[in-house]
Amino acid sequence: MKLSIIAPTTEEIVLKSATGSVSAKSTTGKLRASTKSGTISIDRHSGPIDARANDGRIDIVGAMETVQATTVTGTIRVAIADDHDQPFTIESRNGAVRG
Repeated sequence: MKLSIIAPTTEEIVLKSATGSVSAKSTTGKLRASTKSGTISIDRHSGPIDARANDGRIDIVGAMETVQATTVTGTIRVAIADDHDQPFTIESRNGAVRG
């Protein structure tokens, strides 16, 4: 099942999935994305990002503010936007990390 939501500028977005992928594209505000088993994909988000996967990959492209990405088993890839000067934390217990 796939669910798409189109919304105006928001202060906070929370995306959760138990056994599926979550994604956000060109969104704003504080973003919290989590999945127990699946991929998290975030593309060109303007606002702080907190992404957590238990067993899955995290891909973040064009991050413009602070990033915290954590996975227990999976790869994390973060590509920050040009002129990005905000802190970011990337942690994987069992998987590759690419910044």
